[in-house]
Amino acid sequence: MRDSIAIIVSTLALIMVSTLAPSCGGSKYDYAGYQTHKYFPLDGTTRNWTYYSEDTTYLMYVDMLTPLEQVGSTAIATLEYSQVDPYKLLWSVKWSSNSTDGIQIHGYLIEGTAEVEDSGDAGDDTGGTDTTAEIGTWVTFDPPIQFSQYQMAPGDSVTTSTGGVTYTSTLDSVEECPNNWVADPWTCLVFTLEGDDALPFVGSWSMATDYGVSQFQPASKSGTPWVLTEANWKGE
Repeated sequence: MRDSIAIIVSTLALIMVSTLAPSCGGSKYDYAGYQTHKYFPLDGTTRNWTYYSEDTTYLMYVDMLTPLEQVGSTAIATLEYSQVDPYKLLWSVKWSSNSTDGIQIHGYLIEGTAEVEDSGDAGDDTGGTDTTAEIGTWVTFDPPIQFSQYQMAPGDSVTTSTGGVTYTSTLDSVEECPNNWVADPWTCLVFTLEGDDALPFVGSWSMATDYGVSQFQPASKSGTPWVLTEANWKGE
């Protein structure tokens, strides 16, 4: 009888240890996070988006250049942000998005003829650094700005110090984000990237799976955000 009881106790103890012990890789299977790269897809041979803001007289066209740049195991996409009718290239940003590194910003170029939205006073709204964006030259971030980790939950933040500036990206919430392209609102991850407010990618971003950015509000732009009006994708 005592032997039977001892066996039962030992078995229960083994089950408890197996349940509580972490896996070999240290994975957190109970982590209620989101795989962020799925909300900023950069796949396919064609991806472009068109945005409208009530405060401007033109549409914003964002085009992914192909083929993507391959740096080691990372595919980097150059997105060109331009004014529509009359056409004017405003700025370009190098992004990557994958299941290993999450979403990263590798560099940017602001065209010499472009203005970075409203001039404003950098740093007044988001606590960013009061600096002036470099014009007409590619700026490379080494290390890249970590826009998101591979997996994040609302309230999580990630900080990167690069190029003499500290950038902090926070997943603020998960909420509905209506746009001008579809009738039903999407469910989006809402991020705020703080840092150098003169840069066009610093600000608030609402991202949905499959299609990407539904709305974005650069810190340098007052008024209403850029809201999606059309998106196009073509596979391999």
